[in-house]
Amino acid sequence: MKINTLKIALGLSIIGFTVFAEPIQLRCHMDSCSWANIQNIYKMDNGNDGAELHEVSYIYGSSNHKEESSYPDTYSPNFSIEWKQSLSKVMVYCSPIKPAVFGSKSSIETFEFPIWFGYEISAINFYMYTCHERIFTGNNKIFNDLGYHKIQRKQFNSVDDLLQG
Repeated sequence: MKINTLKIALGLSIIGFTVFAEPIQLRCHMDSCSWANIQNIYKMDNGNDGAELHEVSYIYGSSNHKEESSYPDTYSPNFSIEWKQSLSKVMVYCSPIKPAVFGSKSSIETFEFPIWFGYEISAINFYMYTCHERIFTGNNKIFNDLGYHKIQRKQFNSVDDLLQG
């Protein structure tokens, strides 16, 4: 069942969720786009390198764009977005040397800015929004501008390893 964003925003506020800000576009692929309506960004810890670990709570949504000639560049309240009824969470580690986004049951792998893969777009948008209050638009120059210089991809076995390593 698809309902427009204004109706869902009103409905979410009635059942206890808040509409934190305009939803962010995560990724568009195969005629649909995924969206996140951020509910809370909670700072959890600091790393040894001055980095910050955040837990981001959000409501996931998706929209269909099969009949359109291209994907949208930004959010519009006119989109018919199907929103989930429950909160999802992701961890974001804001670090100039170990930038990462991961779930509670996934392994922890840092980004390799300025190199990135298409499947990472959603995570990169969570990262950029949480750490820099912006959305990644595909221009790799932003990583240099923000101080990310040839970051090497690394894997960590636990959050403690990430914070201490």
